[in-house]
Amino acid sequence: MKNKRILTAYLVSAVFVGIGLAVWRTVLLYRYFDPYTGEFSAAAHAPLETYGYVLLACILLTFTASVFLRKKSIAPFTASSSQFSVFASSFLGCLCAASFVLLMIYFPKKLFSAEGTALHRTMLPLTALFLLFTALYFILNASARCDGHRAKRLLGFAPTLFALCYLFAVFTDSSFLSGNSNDRLRCVSLIVLAFFFIQEMRSCFYGKSEGFRFPVSLMTVIVLGAFEIPNLIVTAFWDMDITYMTMVEFTEVGALLLAIATARSMIGAVGNTSVTE
Repeated sequence: MKNKRILTAYLVSAVFVGIGLAVWRTVLLYRYFDPYTGEFSAAAHAPLETYGYVLLACILLTFTASVFLRKKSIAPFTASSSQFSVFASSFLGCLCAASFVLLMIYFPKKLFSAEGTALHRTMLPLTALFLLFTALYFILNASARCDGHRAKRLLGFAPTLFALCYLFAVFTDSSFLSGNSNDRLRCVSLIVLAFFFIQEMRSCFYGKSEGFRFPVSLMTVIVLGAFEIPNLIVTAFWDMDITYMTMVEFTEVGALLLAIATARSMIGAVGNTSVTE
């Protein structure tokens, strides 16, 4: 019981840290970012460097939660274990489906006739393909009837492949700037998302979760909150173009909610033979 309270404190802290970092980055974007050039002013170097160190420290601190999961049994659980998990998985699936449809309507030339390296031209359509499969996976994942179903297992690879394909697509884009804080954080968020989806895939295939999944979920909450929430705010209230990246990364809102639901389910499953939330 004591460990569950400590883990709950970790989860609540991760949510508030993610919100705090999101607010901080929104202020930095408002003060130093030029939406027309896509770059920060020279005066932003010191604040952005500080922000990066604080974000890194928060990420590293999430892994201290592993101490309280060491040698602890974690009962198997699925997204259908609680109403919040069902909502989060369904929401993510619907966001992925909507993103796929919008990509097909507004950005077909970007996806299938993109300029750049062969790797970039390959990764973009693969991103859209696995985005569709990811939508199907998380919609099935929310249903108790599909637990252990072959279709769900076949689609279990899709979320990880989607995150990795999009990561390579972003990294090989001609507009990518390694010195740009937004581009660096975009890549970090996708790497974290891939780690989170790998843990989801392991759960799908093996029917259980390792303790490592909990800090990864916390890290996902913090990083996606710090990256995606400011992007949505700036895009909604500022004069910024909506690109294919906007469409794809909108799905990270659903992934953030699912990460919270996953961490919450793991807290309920620690030390139990069945999930009790």
